[in-house]
Formats: sequence, structure tokens, C-alpha cells
Amino acid sequence: AVFYAKNTDGLYITVNKFYKDIFQLNEKEIVNKTDYDLFPKNIADQFRKNDQDVISNGKLIESEEVALDSSGQQRTYHSFKFPYHDKDGDVWAIGGFSLDITEKKRLEQESNEDQIRAIHTARLASIGELSGQIAHEMNTPLTAITLAASSLLKRIEKEEFSKELYKNQLNLVLKVCKKLAKIISSVRKLSSGANEEELSKVNLSSIIEDTMLLCENSFHRNNIEFTLNLETDEEQTINCSPSEISQVIMNLINNAIDAAKEIDDPQKWVKLNISKIDNYICFKLSDSGKGISEKIRNKIFDPRFTTKSLSDGTGLGLALSSQIIKRHGGEIYLVSDVKNTTFIFNIPDV
Repeated sequence: AVFYAKNTDGLYITVNKFYKDIFQLNEKEIVNKTDYDLFPKNIADQFRKNDQDVISNGKLIESEEVALDSSGQQRTYHSFKFPYHDKDGDVWAIGGFSLDITEKKRLEQESNEDQIRAIHTARLASIGELSGQIAHEMNTPLTAITLAASSLLKRIEKEEFSKELYKNQLNLVLKVCKKLAKIISSVRKLSSGANEEELSKVNLSSIIEDTMLLCENSFHRNNIEFTLNLETDEEQTINCSPSEISQVIMNLINNAIDAAKEIDDPQKWVKLNISKIDNYICFKLSDSGKGISEKIRNKIFDPRFTTKSLSDGTGLGLALSSQIIKRHGGEIYLVSDVKNTTFIFNIPDV
């Protein structure tokens, strides 16, 4: 660490050897000089401001400061500055010591960049996994259209004309096409969140409806009973990015389906409860799966951790969900004191 003392005018009184070695200056080049004599103005300005804070407040302060070493490289320091008082209690000098945290800051930045890359990978992977799910959701209505059209063509070939039958079949085609249009609309809304959207007030029920439309076939295909308990008003709005909140709900539901379908029990279920608690909209999702081992509970939101095989997806959904909910000013967590796996996330109702 570098140690130094200055008078209230900013003139150096003394420094330690480490200070001299780092900046390649001798005693004569430092003592009775100010920071403006030794450093560029922008750096000297920050030093002087912190010194003046010590003088005016008369107590120790902590701050991060930047300086250039003898080679011109920028270094970051965690500085502690404190006052020297005379017998009347007035500040007559400022003392300080600064710890070089440049390497620590570099490692933190690299860690943050790694996490950002992992989250970006999670977003891309989530879109890829969603495309497979959408294919399943669209397959059933497309099959219904194909069967209806094939039936009508066969009757036309056989010259079997029935106005009522044709009307029923074409109504079925129209109904299925409307459902497909809703699915496509939901997909468009969800995919719009590939980049971060601005938060805006959106009807909560519409978000849930769009999300469930993309999930309902997965429940049927895996014989899982889904229960939605919406305890908020129909007109309840939520300040959010709707595509991102849909993505969080889908991530949790997909995990719940994966867990529930693995148990050897005909009573497979997933439950989603949405309520307003104080100033938050609270989402609570539970499933009938085997639960999450205590050994890995503290790792599940880490983007580098997964229990899934490659065929089941990336396992990055919880890390991405955590990032999204934090961006919304809320929190997401695993409830530890219940029998069934239960995740809760909440968003401020503002």
C-alpha cells in the first residue's frame, strides 16, 4: 500500500517508499508539491475533492481512485483518507493509504463478461428450445386442418355433397386457423424480447394467456394436469417486458414438466398461482416431481451449472430467469421448506 500525508492546501508532507517506487519519484520531487504537480488534472481533481471531503467532514472516508503509474498505465486504488486534528480540534493535515486493486477489478470484469456471455448463450438456447416446443404446439391444429381438408376432398371425389357437413368441417378449419394465428402472435411477442425491451404497463391476464397457449400441448402430451389460480383482478396490469416475463414463466413450466414426467405416478401435476401481495405481483409455481437435492440448491441459478443432458436442453433457463427478474426489480428463489419443488418470483406493482 502507498502511504502519504498532505496539509490542508494539498501540499505533500511525506510519503512512504512504496509510493516513490510506484511513481518513480524521489523525496524532493514530491514534498511541498501538490497532486496537480504530479498527475494529470482529471486525476488530481479527484484526489483534491476527496481530500476536501475529509477536511470539511473531519472524519475518515473510503473511495476508489485512479492514478497513472510511472509507465503511464492506469491503476485503481481503494483509498482510505483521514484527518489529523490539532489541539483545538481543527484539521491541519490529511493522511491516507491506498491499496492497489487493479488486478481484482480486472478479474471482476472478466467474471462479469463471462456471465454476460453465458446469459447471451442462454437467450439463444432458449429461443432454440422454444422453436421445438412451438413445432409441437402447431402440429395438432395442422393435423386437424389436414384431416378436415382430406375428408372434404374424398367426399367431393365421391360426389357426396352435404351442406351441413361442409359447413361443420369448414368451421373446424376456421377455428383451428384462429388458434394457429394466436400461437403465431404469442411467438412473435415472445421473440421480440431477444433484446431487452423497455418496461411498460401490460395486462397481466394477456401475458398469462399468451404463455399458456405455447405450453398447453406439452401438458397434454405428458399427461400432466395443469392448474392456474389467478387471484388478481382481470384488469391487473404489470410494469414489465411481457416477452421476458413470458420467458421466465415458460422456463419454470418447462422445468416443472421435465420433473413431473419423470415420476412413476399417474397423478402428475403442475400448479401456477398468481396473486398480489403488498406492492408485489407474486408468481408461485409448484410441481409433483421428486424435488431438488439440497446439495445443488445453492447452484441452480449459476449459468455454468446444469443437471440436464444435451438432449434435454442447455439448463441455462434459471440463470436467464434470475437475470430478467432482477432487471425488473424483483427476486426469484426456490422455497426450501415445502415437500414439492416450488419456485417463487415477484415483481413490483408500480
